[in-house]
Amino acid sequence: DIPVFLQPPDDSEDLEMTFEPRMEVMDNGAALPLYSNPSLRTFYTAGYRWSFKGREAFYEVMRLLSYMRGRARAVWLPTFMNDFTLVSAITSGATSFSVRNVGYTIRSANTSDRNVILIHLWDGTKLMKRITGSTEVDADTETLTVGAGEAFSQNIDPLQVRNISYVSLARLDQDSVEIQHVADQHGLTKISVIWKFPSQAELSGTYLGGG
Repeated sequence: DIPVFLQPPDDSEDLEMTFEPRMEVMDNGAALPLYSNPSLRTFYTAGYRWSFKGREAFYEVMRLLSYMRGRARAVWLPTFMNDFTLVSAITSGATSFSVRNVGYTIRSANTSDRNVILIHLWDGTKLMKRITGSTEVDADTETLTVGAGEAFSQNIDPLQVRNISYVSLARLDQDSVEIQHVADQHGLTKISVIWKFPSQAELSGTYLGGG
């Protein structure tokens, strides 16, 4: 199983994001080079900072950093944003739920990096679900569907939901990470990293290898 990185970023300052198309160049030296983007996608990197206190939080982050081995392995990374807003209660056993219309059905329903979400409740419960279908009900509402094996095991009221975030596979864009202890392991710790969100092909084989 691939772990989920659940340490939210320190967004007290703007977080930097860089977009880069995956370009291929054909140049026979006799004419202008031909540039193309076969994947028809733009990949991106995102700078993240974490600030946390206490030894327990420190060891949890260190455990995940050790698992990733620099750029070698990927983890599931939530956006930690309110990407969806639940508009009606979810009942136990349900495989669909209604959210505020954000155009998901029109723009992102068939996008592989936009079909996993994390539902974070105020009591600390975290539910990771894979979206298998969506329907636009009207201008205000969309219905999202999850797999039969991922039916909800509890009732969820909209007031219980802290946020519903997209979750994507990501890996570090560096092999070393600098850790700053403001005091000691019991005090404040700061970490800055660059996340890369590569293609599914890049994330297969080497990047998700076990061991």
